[in-house]
Amino acid sequence: MAKSPADKVADSLVELTENHFFNPALFGRALADQPIYTCDRIMEMVAQIISYQAKRYKTEATDGRTSEGLFLAKELDRMLIHLTDSYKWDNLKLPKHNTKHAQLREEPVAYSNRSWVKID
Repeated sequence: MAKSPADKVADSLVELTENHFFNPALFGRALADQPIYTCDRIMEMVAQIISYQAKRYKTEATDGRTSEGLFLAKELDRMLIHLTDSYKWDNLKLPKHNTKHAQLREEPVAYSNRSWVKID
């Protein structure tokens, strides 16, 4: 089955981020220097990544295992929910959430400073 161009780009991005020498600041700057329309699509991609990682946090935190990256994604997703409920977005297609921003008052959960370490 042939991959779509979006699938090919996603695979390339995953391969790049798995590289030990990946530089997120350089990558971010290169993406930010694009035309405005492209920057909107990039922000949509970032919002989707945050949303999916927040869902992953919810499933893995229940097992007592999480990472700082997933914890950050959960917090950023809470802010995205708040912004999605507060503003009318004309050009951005942000992830749909079933919850309301009342969820912003969740209790913090302990997390490990090392990825995928069991929390006791």
